[in-house]
Amino acid sequence: MILSEAWLLAILLLALYIHDAVVLTGPAAAFLVRLPGGTWSVAFPTARFTLAGRHLFFPSQMPPATPVFALNWDGRENDDGLWQPELDASRLKPLSLISGFSFLLVLVALPLALLTHQATFVVVLAIGCAYLSVFASITVLWLARSRLGLSQRFCANLTFEMLLCPPVAANLVRRVSLSLAIESHFITLARRLAAPGRWSEARDELARRIDIQLEAVEPGSVEDSSLRRVREQLI
Repeated sequence: MILSEAWLLAILLLALYIHDAVVLTGPAAAFLVRLPGGTWSVAFPTARFTLAGRHLFFPSQMPPATPVFALNWDGRENDDGLWQPELDASRLKPLSLISGFSFLLVLVALPLALLTHQATFVVVLAIGCAYLSVFASITVLWLARSRLGLSQRFCANLTFEMLLCPPVAANLVRRVSLSLAIESHFITLARRLAAPGRWSEARDELARRIDIQLEAVEPGSVEDSSLRRVREQLI
């Protein structure tokens, strides 16, 4: 069975959205996720599977308007209070709203117009609305640049990507939140922000990941000692 042009375009839009959302990261990466309703969750990249030596994280399975913050769990736990997660989540709210809006127009309305064989006028209108959401995303990004501490180069590159590939606009809040430099320690923040049940699951998952890495390092080495020290912080 040969797929029609409409199906191919709809699949292409979804594939570009998923591809843009994938994050390549190191083995000690962990993520704090601001869920709708103001609660926090945690997420991890792949434990064993790697691509070019990097672990993969797939935030595309989360709601499109979800901010995701990248941290590290290695090193010594601290409570320095350098990062204020609630403040950044509040600053990102306009980007969350426009990301959800772009997702609906680019990845729902436009594919539906194509797949249901609407009149040419309806398809053109859907394309126009999709690009309207892109221009709105660009505007919101530049307005938020100063308060989020984003560089002009980062915003310019992201603007070009959204113009060239509209599904990127649906990932706007994740792209921005993942770009923020956060110095605080993952274990400290996850223990404080995540619900008790979710932190318990995250602690078990993190212990499993440390055990996997311990299998690959020389016993008694600096890496071995560092990993065991982190594991002790989970108790």
